[in-house]
Amino acid sequence: MSFSIKSKKIVSSLMALTLITSATAGAGSNVISKIIPTNTISASAADHVSSDGKWRIEFTSTYTCRVTKYLGNESTVIVPEAIDSHSVTSFGSGAFKNQGQLVSLTIPRGIGSVPSEFCMNCSNLKYMTLSPGVTSIGARAFKNTNSLISFYIPTGLTTVGANAFENSNISSFNIPYAISGTRTIGSNAFLNCHNFSEVSLPGTWRINSDAFSGCENLLNIDTEYSNLTYAFSHHGFRGASNLDKLNGFRIWATKAGQPYIHQWIRDYVTPYETTLYNDNVKMYMSYYNALHGIY
Repeated sequence: MSFSIKSKKIVSSLMALTLITSATAGAGSNVISKIIPTNTISASAADHVSSDGKWRIEFTSTYTCRVTKYLGNESTVIVPEAIDSHSVTSFGSGAFKNQGQLVSLTIPRGIGSVPSEFCMNCSNLKYMTLSPGVTSIGARAFKNTNSLISFYIPTGLTTVGANAFENSNISSFNIPYAISGTRTIGSNAFLNCHNFSEVSLPGTWRINSDAFSGCENLLNIDTEYSNLTYAFSHHGFRGASNLDKLNGFRIWATKAGQPYIHQWIRDYVTPYETTLYNDNVKMYMSYYNALHGIY
């Protein structure tokens, strides 16, 4: 009988100890969860400030990252190929937006596109070096970079977004050779680039409405006639009042003492009279003056 009573006491003690241990473990886990939230790791991965404090990045894989914001204040910036042991493979929209102190910017190889508003409002940016692999420039990427004078254009570039270079100070946009397929220049891409003087676009390009509007110092265009046909019908060169040459040909010439419009305009720009009048370019004015004997 005594053995039975003792056994019952032992069992009771063990059960009580189990309950106390379970309660303590539960309380402990609650305390730990309050101290270290369960989403800490994912939050860090989504919004991480680099160890040197210069970059806000997102980890896109175990070995790669996207730069979402430059946090430094240097005037010359060379984006490293890797930040905190993660290769830089892309940028977020507005990564350098409103960096008024920025004068020179170089981005690493392996970048395929420049996002929207990338350097928008960087009023002192003068020198921009893109990765050779860049194929697209996003909308408003370099809008209001009115000090920009040096800009490397990748040979494989296929898309320039709307308002990408509006109010910038670049003087030319020359692609070295044609590639297969149609490349695109968005609406207002070079709007009011007052220092712009020449453009060379070999191959097939879709030049959208007002792409080079307000470029009053644009003198020479070198591209396929079919590209110009579409461009003029969409006022791609509205206000380019000093335009003088197309594909090496003078837009107007003198024949028998009278100025006349180059023949290809009659053949390719339809209806050339209305289109060119609306765009207010020299080629139409010369033609108009010749017709009305104003010269």
